[in-house]
Amino acid sequence: MKRVLARIFDVVFVLTFVAVIWSLVRQQSTGAEPGSRIDPLYLKTLSGETELLKPNGRPLLVAAVASWCGACKRSNVHLEALFDMGKEAPIDVVVVSVDESMDSLQRAARSWPIRHRILTDHDGSFSRAFRVEALPTYTLLDENGRVIDVHVGPAGASTIRTWLNPK
Repeated sequence: MKRVLARIFDVVFVLTFVAVIWSLVRQQSTGAEPGSRIDPLYLKTLSGETELLKPNGRPLLVAAVASWCGACKRSNVHLEALFDMGKEAPIDVVVVSVDESMDSLQRAARSWPIRHRILTDHDGSFSRAFRVEALPTYTLLDENGRVIDVHVGPAGASTIRTWLNPK
């Protein structure tokens, strides 16, 4: 009986170790590399116009979301708090949707609601440049387009406070 329990313990230990290592490797491979520079990208607006995604003299928080992503919707509440700060917010925010359907995105923009500027990843260039592999993914850029921070998963109030002091 002791041998069986020891064997079970060994298996559980090894599986836990592998899971932790895999999780750490996975976290490091998702999102743009901090310190790297993201070149400006041309993305589409909800109305179909082309707009340049780049910082405008202030840090820029880029939120990668999708209409079907529950964690994205829950985190949006915290982004809206930044919107309510108006010009007093020390960072700008843009939401980039990876939705394939413009209709789904427009419904989400109304129902969540999303009041920040919304762009779409119409050709996948955003997801490639920002290395978006999980949603939501938040990338904080400095005023020159360098990656300050990447957060994968829901963003809470403490994460938002960190972004408000980007330097």
